Amino acid sequence: MLKRTLPLASVAIPAWTAFGADLAIEEIVVTASRIGTVDQRVVVMDDDEVDEAFFHAADALRVLPGLALSTNGHRGSLAQARVRGAESNHLLVLLDGVALNDPALGSEFNFGALDFAGVQRVEYLAGPQSAIWGSDALAGVLYLDSTPRRDASRLALGAGSHGTVDADVEFARVSGDRHAAVAVGRVVSDGTNPAPTGDEDDGFANTTAHVNLGRSWNRWQASVAARLTDTDVDYDPTPGPRYLPADGDRHAQGRSEVVHGALRFSTTDNIESWLTLASSRDRNRQYADGAFTDGTVGRRDTATLATNFRFDLQRVNVTVELERERIRQTGAASPFGDPNQRQRINGKSIAAEYQVEVGRFGYSASARADSSDAFDDALAYRLGATIGANPRWFANVGRGVKNPTFTERFGFTPDTFIGNPGLAPETSLGFETGVVVTLGATTASLVYFDTTLHDEIDGFFFDVARGGFTARNIDGESHRQGAEATLDTRLGPVALSATYAYVDSTADDVRELRRPRHIGNIDARVAITPSVHASVGVAVSGSALDRDFSTWPATDLELGAYRLWRGKLDIALSPQWKLILSAENLLGEDYATVYGYRSPGATAMATVVLTP
Repeated sequence: MLKRTLPLASVAIPAWTAFGADLAIEEIVVTASRIGTVDQRVVVMDDDEVDEAFFHAADALRVLPGLALSTNGHRGSLAQARVRGAESNHLLVLLDGVALNDPALGSEFNFGALDFAGVQRVEYLAGPQSAIWGSDALAGVLYLDSTPRRDASRLALGAGSHGTVDADVEFARVSGDRHAAVAVGRVVSDGTNPAPTGDEDDGFANTTAHVNLGRSWNRWQASVAARLTDTDVDYDPTPGPRYLPADGDRHAQGRSEVVHGALRFSTTDNIESWLTLASSRDRNRQYADGAFTDGTVGRRDTATLATNFRFDLQRVNVTVELERERIRQTGAASPFGDPNQRQRINGKSIAAEYQVEVGRFGYSASARADSSDAFDDALAYRLGATIGANPRWFANVGRGVKNPTFTERFGFTPDTFIGNPGLAPETSLGFETGVVVTLGATTASLVYFDTTLHDEIDGFFFDVARGGFTARNIDGESHRQGAEATLDTRLGPVALSATYAYVDSTADDVRELRRPRHIGNIDARVAITPSVHASVGVAVSGSALDRDFSTWPATDLELGAYRLWRGKLDIALSPQWKLILSAENLLGEDYATVYGYRSPGATAMATVVLTP
């Protein structure tokens, strides 16, 4: 549901949220800015929706406008998200402001390993956000907020199709000067068969544990949070000459660890500073027929010092950040090269934001300068403006930056890969304009965007003259343009939410892969009785292109459009007990988001929830 949040006194400029309940007045959207937001639309999934996002967390993200998911068939496997037609490593995923993108996975985040355990709120912001968040936010930000806002005690146990068992435990206590939250989630499944032939199911398991603690006194605030995710996923090899998944014994183990702490101090009512220290580590190991084949470890350590200043209707932020990224890659050498390597990069940045309100107008400007010991300095910026309250018109222009990844710089086998010291960061210049309007029980938004990507990196280019693979910046430009619309209304007893996005993504006038032009979602909810609520929804995707590598050269082919119907019945058995019956892909649609990988088909789940 699309709703406008309320400003906190005069600290936060109004923003817009979608698909959630009304937010409390103390809520502030944190994704778009460190001091507020005046010129963008932020989409929010609140805590109730996060709690009830059963099955797979990635499935719940299909409601976000302009976000297209590509999965290797079965749940738990590699899942990528492309925002407004951008690359999958152009979306930055944050946990309480800490980057979760894996440096050893091409700076991507694997949505197949995402579990919402401990997550209280999800914020989604499309468009270049590098001026605030740096390199990986070229196309947008997905922000996972784990800070509890209310007391909670919750136990959920579900069982469903494909031998799936899903259990969650959550406990939180919040008072005026402290908070504490602990959450554990565990899901195991026999899985499904993603291969086009055969009958071997590939199972998966995911365990996620999360803790968030905070305390305030006088003008000080301190918080610390830690998150651990362990995954085990079976998958199929892709042997030649077809290079399609075929039944086989392949296994992947993943372990992600994140810890961060923050200390805030308010010098006066108009000046606040905070220091954040964070460390994340991702380890991935691959096995074939029970034997270890290769693995990676990616680590990111950051220190951030920021200060906010407020002068009447003007706000200023200055942020300094130090960052170190490291990877380690192991595996057996082959005639193609030796994959074993250790690499690191050190970077630093300084960013500034300015916002002002003048009557019905709001203006913002932000800029960030990044430098490192590996490539040229990069500058990102954003300029934005809004007018009015209802309707609320907004427009902004921004430059995003994406630094070359470790793989693009050193390859999978650094002894045979030809390095390119002249490799430049990718840059994106984007424009966005839109309006949000509320008429009674109806809130709607319309956004137009136009983005051009420069210096796109081809990290697997064969240089005939030098007889080896290298990386290069591609001549020409990639264009991403389109429109997004959202609607939240009530038709009698039925609450209705809908989103639609048209995305045209081309490189040198050639349509890019795995980017459907049409993405939509509709949800209808109704209270049948005071204790029984029902909902039905459908996620719609237009056709997309993918590549068949069984031919030389590889040829493009079309992945068909699809509709994924879902339904849910929420039955309150007592004030403490609730039964939820839910289903995904109700009609068993056979679809693919990656060529050669079968969909998991229809899935049903029965979940009992206790909230003492």
